[in-house]
Amino acid sequence: MPNYMKLPPFDDDGDLNMVVETPRGSAVKLRYEPKMKVFTVSRALALGLSYPFDWGFIPGTKADDGDPVDALAVHDSATFPGVVLPCRALGVVDVSQKEEGKREQNPRLIVMPSWHERMGEFEKASGLPKRLREEIEQFFVSATFFTGKDPKIEGWRGPKAALAIVKQATVGKVRCRGTRNQICCYAAEPAARAGGSHGANFRAGRLSRTRGGRLAACPYHHDHQIRRS
Repeated sequence: MPNYMKLPPFDDDGDLNMVVETPRGSAVKLRYEPKMKVFTVSRALALGLSYPFDWGFIPGTKADDGDPVDALAVHDSATFPGVVLPCRALGVVDVSQKEEGKREQNPRLIVMPSWHERMGEFEKASGLPKRLREEIEQFFVSATFFTGKDPKIEGWRGPKAALAIVKQATVGKVRCRGTRNQICCYAAEPAARAGGSHGANFRAGRLSRTRGGRLAACPYHHDHQIRRS
């Protein structure tokens, strides 16, 4: 089994990679253990509760709690642990909870598989039915009811905020030239994945070399280039 933690947060088409840990319908929470490269049972949910959608994480990220950024993939099927879903960010649910006696932020991304068409072309979480958003909130609260974390829903934000969370949490960031050294949306430099080959192709263009190091075009800022920071 591969080390999913080493996958980039974005694929070559600019979609988010989401690694499924717990599939839709599961009554236990699964967790990926990178040292053993296996999925283990973290805990059981409360009686009568199951995951409404595939649950997992964005690889190549490290949130404030030390774990990868959490994500819930809204679609009408169930997959399996270890499946990597290419997804579009719809938004983020801001959740706060108690950790070691103090309240901390633990945002959860809401995403939709890029190949999914049956549920419509939602551009952001606010386009989801109000009842569905309320049930997602209730699930996040109910799923941790017996953990003592006292979760509270702080609100929803849109896709830009979701991508900003991924950028902020990305391990091995790259910087986008021409944007005053802001972190680029595309966090894993294609040059590194291609082994530095001069002819490496990817969605935004071709790899080139300069005195400053390996450069490559940025899939989100097509008029810029990115360089490893």
